[in-house]
Amino acid sequence: MILRPIHTSLPDGTPILIREVAPGDADLLRLGFDHMSDASRTSRFFGGIAQLSEAQVTAFTSPNDRDHVAIGAAVPMEDGGLDPAGTARFVRLPDDPRRAEFALTVVDRYQRRGLGSLLLGVLARVACHNGIDRLLGYVMRSNRGMLSLLDGLDARREPGPDPSVHQMILEVHDDPGDYPATPAGDAMRRADMMARMSLVPDAMPPDPDPDP
Repeated sequence: MILRPIHTSLPDGTPILIREVAPGDADLLRLGFDHMSDASRTSRFFGGIAQLSEAQVTAFTSPNDRDHVAIGAAVPMEDGGLDPAGTARFVRLPDDPRRAEFALTVVDRYQRRGLGSLLLGVLARVACHNGIDRLLGYVMRSNRGMLSLLDGLDARREPGPDPSVHQMILEVHDDPGDYPATPAGDAMRRADMMARMSLVPDAMPPDPDPDP
């Protein structure tokens, strides 16, 4: 565990729980996918898919806290259940350990409500905590909401693997004051503050054996 659960709210007052994704979240992940429109699925997976495969569900719900981190957002319901709202994750690049590929997903009913920047801000703080200083993401040119968020953080655009896709490179900052003075930068600072308070400190190494 690297992050304690965060209880907060969206700008419109909707309560939100943010916590690490775990293997027991497979059903929540499937439910969130079921609530996504075809357009949102295409933006996230670069193609229309009817359902997540078991291999995808297992991969998405099996983070290891260091090289693969995944966080999820959900709205607590009156009956005690959770309504899945979004996820954010990164996977460290094996050939460049200070960089990681990231992906961000927000269920349609929670889009354009400030959840994307909240998830990205928390993810960026965890990435920085884990020694990562660049997040790389592939974003379809038609995904204007995601491009607008990243442009507001001065992310760099580079050609993607396909003409319809941008590769976006976001620098993550240990000092959140280094994010630009934009609405997206302000949202990152708010999320960073919450994430800092919720990070679980690294375990201290054991004391060396005393001299005989």
